[in-house]
Amino acid sequence: MINPKALLWALLALPILALYAWRVRPRRHSVATGFLWEQVFSRTGHRAVWWSFRHPVSLCVQLAILALLVAALVEPHFGPQRRLVVVIDNSASMNATDVEPTRLDKAKESARQHVAALGYRDSVAIITAGDTLRVHCRLTSRLDTFEQALRAVEATNGPTRVVDAVALARRLLDGGPGGRILVFSDGCFDRAAELAQQEDVQLITVGGRGDNLGVTRFAARRGPADPLRCQILVEVASFSPEKTACRLQVELDGKPVDSVPIELAAGGRWQQVFEMTTAEGGRLCAGLDRPDVLAADDQASVLVPACPIYQVALVTRDDLYLKKVLEARSRVNLTVVDTVPEEVAEGTILVLHQRVPVVLPECPILVIDPTGPCQLWELGDSLEGPIVAGQNDGLPLLTDVRLEGVRLSGIRRLILTDKAQSMARPVAWTADGVPVGYAIDRPGGRVVVLSGVLGGGELPLRTAFPILFTNTLEWAAGSTAGWVSCLDPPYAYASRLPGESDVRVPAGLATRAEAAHPGPPGPPLWLFPAAMALVLLAAEWHLFQRRWTC
Repeated sequence: MINPKALLWALLALPILALYAWRVRPRRHSVATGFLWEQVFSRTGHRAVWWSFRHPVSLCVQLAILALLVAALVEPHFGPQRRLVVVIDNSASMNATDVEPTRLDKAKESARQHVAALGYRDSVAIITAGDTLRVHCRLTSRLDTFEQALRAVEATNGPTRVVDAVALARRLLDGGPGGRILVFSDGCFDRAAELAQQEDVQLITVGGRGDNLGVTRFAARRGPADPLRCQILVEVASFSPEKTACRLQVELDGKPVDSVPIELAAGGRWQQVFEMTTAEGGRLCAGLDRPDVLAADDQASVLVPACPIYQVALVTRDDLYLKKVLEARSRVNLTVVDTVPEEVAEGTILVLHQRVPVVLPECPILVIDPTGPCQLWELGDSLEGPIVAGQNDGLPLLTDVRLEGVRLSGIRRLILTDKAQSMARPVAWTADGVPVGYAIDRPGGRVVVLSGVLGGGELPLRTAFPILFTNTLEWAAGSTAGWVSCLDPPYAYASRLPGESDVRVPAGLATRAEAAHPGPPGPPLWLFPAAMALVLLAAEWHLFQRRWTC
C-alpha cells in the first residue's frame, strides 16, 4: 500500500456500530383500522422472515462499504514500485538530421512516450550524457517536473559519455527494487554493444544511415624557427559507403587562405598541411561546401593570436653571435648598449652577455656566459670541455631543441642561492650532473642563465641555437599563446572528435525507438474497491429504501 495512514479511516466503524446498537423503540397505539393491517401482513409472510434480518444485513453492508473505501484510500498495489532513470545522449552526433527534426528531438519524444506509460506511483529521473554529465531531475513521480526537465535538455558539440551516465544512474537507483535504466542514443560510442547486453539497461537507438563528411582535425601553430610562418593541419574524413567529393575552404577572418578540391573513397581520410605567412592574428576557419546530415562538423575554427613584437636590450661588447641571432628575429626590436641600463622600460627583455649586476633589474632577463655573481647565484669552478648529456624536456624553452651531445667550453659551475633554489629548474646538465643553465621563475621577472654557450663551443653553429633563443625570449616574456606558440607540441588542438562525426547507427545494436513505444498504463488498483463500494451503496439503497422490502 502507498498510503498506509489511510487505515485510520477504519475507525469510523465504531460510530456505525454504536448507532446500530442504539435503537429507539416505537410506542404502540391501538387504532380502529388495525385489523386491516393485520390482513395485509398476513398475505406477505415471506417478508416477515426478511424483516427480522433487515438491520443486521444493513450493518454488514455499511461496514463493507467502509472497508472498500478505506482500501481505495490506502492505494493498494502489487509488486515493487517502478523507478526509471532516463539517460539521454545529447552529444554532437545527436544533432544529425537523418530523422526529423533531429536525433535528439526524436530521443526526447520517445522518452516522453515511455514515461507516459508509467503508473501514478512510479518515479523517473533524467540524466544527460554529453560532454558534461548532468542530472536534470532526480527521481520524481510528478510528470510536470519530468516534462520541464526534459524540455531543458539541449544539444551540445561535445563527446558522448553514455557509459559514465549509466554508472551515475545506478548510483541514483542505489540498488533498490524496481529500478531500470533507459538509454536513448544513436549508439555511436565505444562499448555500446556491451551496454546493450546488461540486464538493468535498455538501449533504445534513434537515427538511421547517417552518411556524413566532416572536418575531424583542424589545428595551427607558428613555426619554431620563423613564427611569421603558420602551419595549418586539416583532416577530413568520410563516413559514407560511397565515393564523395567536396571543396575545402580555409579563411582567416573572412579572407581566403586556400581552397582545394577533395575526393574521398568510401570510409576514406584526407589530410594536408597548409602554410601561410602573416604577423596578424584572427579566427582561422575551415569549411566544407557539401551539406550532409551533421552540419556541426562541416565547419571548424581556431583562434590564431598575432605575433608579439619583443623589445630587447642587448648588453654586450660587440658579440657577433648574439647580435646576429637577435637581428634575424623578425619580431625583435633590438637595442645594443655596452653598459647595463639603470632603468629598463616596461615590456623590455634584457639580454646580458658576461657582465651581470649584483642586483638584477625587475624585468625578464637572459644571461649568457656570466662572469660574476648576483643575488640569484654564485660562480664556482670551471669545467673542462664538458658535453651536454641530458636536458629538461619539460621546459617550454627546449621545445624543438636537442642539446645532447653538444660540446661546450668556458663552463663555470652555477651555485644557486637559497632564495633562487625554490624557483629554478635546470635547463641541461653534463655527464657529471652539473647544470649548464637554469630557468628561474621569479616574481619580478623570469630569468634564464646559460653558462658557456658562446665562447668556443659548438652550440652557436647548430640549427638549434636560433630556436633556443626564440623559445627563451617567449618564455621570459611570459608568453601564453597556448597551442599556437612554438613552445608547445606541434599540433596540440583538434577541433573535432572523429567518433562524433561517425553518425552511422550500428545495425541491430538495440531496440529502435519506433518499435519500443509502450502501451498506455493500466488503471490504478484503487479504482476497483471504490467501484465495488458504489455498487454496494446502490444495492443497499434498493434493498432497504424501496417499498417491496418493507
